[in-house]
Amino acid sequence: MKILVCGCSFSSGWGFDNGINDVNIWPNILANNLNAEITNLSVTGCDNTEIFLNSLTASQTQNYDKIIVQWTSLDRIIMTPLSEYYTMINNNNPHPKINNTDYRQFYKVFLELNGMQAHWNRFCKMVNILQSYNNVYFVNGLLPWNQKLFDKNTTLEDCAKDKFLSSLLQIENEWIPDLGIQAEWIPEPVWNNIKTQVQTLNLKKWINLFNSMQSLKVDQISSTDLHPGIQSHQIFANCVSEYFLDK
Repeated sequence: MKILVCGCSFSSGWGFDNGINDVNIWPNILANNLNAEITNLSVTGCDNTEIFLNSLTASQTQNYDKIIVQWTSLDRIIMTPLSEYYTMINNNNPHPKINNTDYRQFYKVFLELNGMQAHWNRFCKMVNILQSYNNVYFVNGLLPWNQKLFDKNTTLEDCAKDKFLSSLLQIENEWIPDLGIQAEWIPEPVWNNIKTQVQTLNLKKWINLFNSMQSLKVDQISSTDLHPGIQSHQIFANCVSEYFLDK
């Protein structure tokens, strides 16, 4: 059996001595559990668009029995500040010619402008394309959603009290009845559109819909590196292995 894995640093072996080839990372443990040949195209720091493109490209060039797509943070964006060098936009200044004060100001503005709705719309399109393939399965790496997103009875008031949904709807400063929050508009059409998009997602394709890898993490690489450690990768591998062994 041939398995392809595409994801971010939670699957690429970041922090491990042998990186992507380390026997202690979950894709390689999975390969051992299922007696499979593994191809791991995960890239540290990549965003969901790159994960999608890597998965789609590989699926069209080689035959795999299973393609496991590990999604990362919804609002992650990649930039290329230097030739042949890319990094996700975060609070670390990646360019030697930009002083730290200017970069911090840029990052502050970026956080204000980087709303979630466009990321969500793009994400749903990518998921719908990939889920049409019978051999594609999804792993929730860093998506902090919960049952409320998939519950038809969830109201705008419920969204305002939920961290993920409020960020998705960008209603942190909106007015919601009974909550006394002031704003100029109520995002009901946006919420209705999101609920429609959710209905297009094939939840049976998801190995760990709600229990993200981030939430399953029990240890880390080191005191300064928060990426999942050996015990966490064993848990990830068991989760994925059990899904396929039960099918």
